[in-house]
Amino acid sequence: MTVKYKTVITKAGAEKLAAATVPNGKKVNFTAMAVGDGGGQLPTPNASQTKLINEVWRHALNKISQDKKNKNYVVAELLIPPEIGGFWMREMGLYDDNGTLIAVGNMAESYKPALAEGSGRAQTVRMVIMVSDIASVELSIDSSTIMATQEYVNEKLTEHELSRRHPDASLTAKGFTQLSSAIDSMSEILAATPKAVKVAYDLANAKYTAADATTVRKGIVQLSSMTDSVSEALAATPKAVKSVSDGIVKLKESLGTASKANVVTSLIDSTSGRLPVVGWMGLGGIRDTRVSEENFSSFWRDTTIGKSGITIPYDGTPTISYLAVDAANQHAYVGRRKGNEAISWVKLYSEFNKPMSQDVFGTAMGIGGGADLNAYTAPGLYYQPANVQAQSGKNYPETAAGSLQIYKHAGITQIYRVYSNSRSYIRTLYNGVWSAWTKQYDAANKPSADDVDAVSAVNGGTFRKLVSFNEGLEVRSRTGIVSGNDAASFDSANMILKSWYGIGFYSTLLDSVGKETGMTGYINTRNGLLQMKGQIIPGDYGNFDSLFIRLAGSQNISGILRSSSEYQSTSANSYRSVYGNYGTFWRNDGANLYLMVTNAGDQYGAYNDLRPLAINLASGYPTMSRLALSDYTNFDARYYTKSQSDAGYMPKVSAYTKAESDARYQTKGNYITGVRFGASAEYNERGNTERMTGSVMTSFADRGSSNYWIRLRPLQYQINGGAWVTAAYA
Repeated sequence: MTVKYKTVITKAGAEKLAAATVPNGKKVNFTAMAVGDGGGQLPTPNASQTKLINEVWRHALNKISQDKKNKNYVVAELLIPPEIGGFWMREMGLYDDNGTLIAVGNMAESYKPALAEGSGRAQTVRMVIMVSDIASVELSIDSSTIMATQEYVNEKLTEHELSRRHPDASLTAKGFTQLSSAIDSMSEILAATPKAVKVAYDLANAKYTAADATTVRKGIVQLSSMTDSVSEALAATPKAVKSVSDGIVKLKESLGTASKANVVTSLIDSTSGRLPVVGWMGLGGIRDTRVSEENFSSFWRDTTIGKSGITIPYDGTPTISYLAVDAANQHAYVGRRKGNEAISWVKLYSEFNKPMSQDVFGTAMGIGGGADLNAYTAPGLYYQPANVQAQSGKNYPETAAGSLQIYKHAGITQIYRVYSNSRSYIRTLYNGVWSAWTKQYDAANKPSADDVDAVSAVNGGTFRKLVSFNEGLEVRSRTGIVSGNDAASFDSANMILKSWYGIGFYSTLLDSVGKETGMTGYINTRNGLLQMKGQIIPGDYGNFDSLFIRLAGSQNISGILRSSSEYQSTSANSYRSVYGNYGTFWRNDGANLYLMVTNAGDQYGAYNDLRPLAINLASGYPTMSRLALSDYTNFDARYYTKSQSDAGYMPKVSAYTKAESDARYQTKGNYITGVRFGASAEYNERGNTERMTGSVMTSFADRGSSNYWIRLRPLQYQINGGAWVTAAYA
């Protein structure tokens, strides 16, 4: 059967459990378990999970223990109380004290109702995980979070019953006692056996023959262990005395110190140590649900606040005050009623009714004149309404009216906002020392250039260190026009670089060993000398006269161009000749050298499909698309003319075509490449029957009486090296 429900250790959990097994490793401390609804369907646990698919409730573990049978099994238990519910449970996760998901599992789908839905139950969820070393897991939890289940209590009672952890009996308390048959012992910690009692009784009967004892004389008396007898002729045994004594001790223990205290003498008696009576100080009276019948010595319920669990009134005529607790959600209220007016209720803040931010900051407290802001450390909102009061105070960031916010953390933080323009300042108190007020910058209160160590765009300034521009430098505008200089000239430039001696050009490009290139150019501002380490390339060669030839780009040259050395070109196409409607040029594609021709009218364009001449660069062999000779005298006897060839060889019509040859002869690939005899088989039956189709007899033996043995082998052939085929016969 396929396993449907399982628990897996997550990757994070496996890492933590493994780390805990190393020397001095930190134990994994399981603290909480969560349940989820799986997003509406039963999930499959995955070791890569870091959280449940859809968590619905999480709480501290109720119990964690080691399995009694399997010592490397850890059992974690979560108890969900009746008032929690209203969700489906299909998945569960076990978390450590850092909130890491250690193990995740699925479980049989079940609905957990809430008590408010009309059907509540306490539900226990257990997860069992297997660890390699139980010492890597912390098996103790916070006892303040534990809720005892009935099963847990029963287990503890059974454990106690089977243990020897019981006190010994004494004259004042019950317990374990040792039996003794001695009749002369003075011990008060031993119990007499029936044997000892019988011996003492026999001795008494033998030695004492006096009359029976009465209430007025001594004598022989009969013992009795009854504790409810009214006889005056029987004597109580130690057992009876002990039974009565034990009963008194139990009664005393149940009453505690109250058994010795006096009772109050009136409903307003406040004497210390006295016991209250019903109705004392307005408590303990009959509960009443009707406001009109309220009794100030009673607990009662007022329906004006819903499901009130308990309401305590206090009579302060003509005003009556109330304290009430709502049983539905544990909200607490205080109320007030005057005369016949309705009760006015106010809800108290608690962990079940936490205040909203507007509740906390809804009311600000005023700051008086002459106040020292160092004394304001309680969290909240404060305000200073007057400048004159701020001027008489101490430790203000500005002597102006404003608001003060105080926050508490490891220390205290104060934020002061000036009323007129919302300038804000902040400071902190830590280890008894206040920091200085720091002004907060915003859109309305921008810092000055001096505040942030900057050069002012309006007032200018001086950069005292190297300044770098990642995206270039733009002066005033894209035109870079300096005011008053609308046209550029040698004496009136749009941008002027001023230097006492010269301006250098420095390249930060790194070479192969990580060294910067360094200086690449220099302008001497004293004499205008320009020195460049590399070439000076003009952007427009139109400014150069006919004395210069451009080293890049196109240029027309009139006249003959001669060179005392070779011309070298790194282009595949070179040496183009243009005349008439065509252009021709040589092309070296790395494999062949071609004589290329352009289309008519496209003398400077690309080449066409014609290849008049091609020379293989590796072999040097030429290839011509067509050779038309006007004179054959240079050809020797090794070459035939067409007429000579036609006269000396068979005409084309006298030879077979490929199709004609294939139709007449065996096609390639169907040749027999091997012949053999196959595996032998024996035949020794009588009768004229064939035992092996297409076989050849390889041996024969006649044993007489018409018995004979024949060994056969099939004839096989192989086509073109393929599989062996057994020959058939017609």
